[in-house]
Amino acid sequence: MVKLSKERYFKNKLRRITMQPLIAIISPAKTFTDEEVISSISLPIFQRKADQLIQHLATYSPKELAQLYRSNESIALTNYQRFQDWDAVQMSPALLCYNGLQFKAMQADVMTESMWRYLTEHLRILSALYGVLRPFDAIKPYRLDFNCQLQLDSSSSLYDFWGEKVAQALSLDGGTLLNLASAEFSKLVLPYLDRSKVQVIDFDFYKYDVEKERYYQPATLAKQARGAMVRFLAEKEVSDPTELKAFQELGLSFDAERSSTTHYVYCTKS
Repeated sequence: MVKLSKERYFKNKLRRITMQPLIAIISPAKTFTDEEVISSISLPIFQRKADQLIQHLATYSPKELAQLYRSNESIALTNYQRFQDWDAVQMSPALLCYNGLQFKAMQADVMTESMWRYLTEHLRILSALYGVLRPFDAIKPYRLDFNCQLQLDSSSSLYDFWGEKVAQALSLDGGTLLNLASAEFSKLVLPYLDRSKVQVIDFDFYKYDVEKERYYQPATLAKQARGAMVRFLAEKEVSDPTELKAFQELGLSFDAERSSTTHYVYCTKS
């Protein structure tokens, strides 16, 4: 274990006391890992509300789930079995349970302990089922997004079901929100933030098309870049958003001309 000098120790302690809240939000994935992973150490903040949704979804037949998901029979049947056998399904930490390009780019399975500590404090995963998740929150594989026309109790939609609860749980007054989530999931938070108290920074990632001589936004690049950005946050233990201007992964670099204080744009070189 590396020991800190007294001067460095107190500098780090003062930094934690004086720094304003900084939270990065990301979207979940529709796919999950099959590997057995380490035990979780926390339960989701809104576990009881998630249980409401799970109990409701368990009443659906495979055919009804296929209609809800607008999916094929195989996907519907897989999730039907998940909800029927919910109590027997193994729980895993959210950050290691989700699969997909964004989460693969994070390489969470090879992060250091200090990186995990940082993300536990500064990263939140938005979810239609769980509301909001911390990296070590225990979850189970599921399928549910905000495109599902699900009505529960007096709620007209999943957005209505969650309301402002997730935004309130982020406790961001006086802080900064790094919006690395998709439009579908950031809608769970953004409408409820007081922009006079919270700085919101949006992110876009562009690739240059040599033949057409223009920039465009590939979905694949965006997902990978968001994951790489999360890893960068953890590696550098970022406390000031401007530190993200140094991000250079996947051939991307910060584009000062296209960016503003509330919108960070990264482009590949032409």
